[in-house]
Amino acid sequence: MTPLEKLKRVEKLIEKLNEGDFILVVEGKRDVAALANIGITAKIITANGRPEGILKRISSTELKPVVLFDFDETGQERQSRFVELLLASDVVPEVQIRKEFKRIFGLRFFEEADKKLEEIWEKSEKTDR
Repeated sequence: MTPLEKLKRVEKLIEKLNEGDFILVVEGKRDVAALANIGITAKIITANGRPEGILKRISSTELKPVVLFDFDETGQERQSRFVELLLASDVVPEVQIRKEFKRIFGLRFFEEADKKLEEIWEKSEKTDR
């Protein structure tokens, strides 16, 4: 995928999140900051505290959860457990968006999203010349 194609996909992804009825669940404050820095204005909460408390916060909204935990081993395990908890509580998360982040950005950690977007911009400018 060329840098320009990536930029178009990033734009569509951000638009989808901002215009959709989503609540993003991330691991920490740096993830929140990085996602905000790339233009995401959708509601974002951190998965701090007991899973039951986080589930209650999600369930109190009419928003569809998007769990965006990191792609390292710990993040993958937490992602699986949290998605299972949601499903066991009859809350169906959106799972394709996380995969799309991985495809476009090549992320390992969501806190890198803003830096990865800068890299894509720089590459697109070099390609555009």
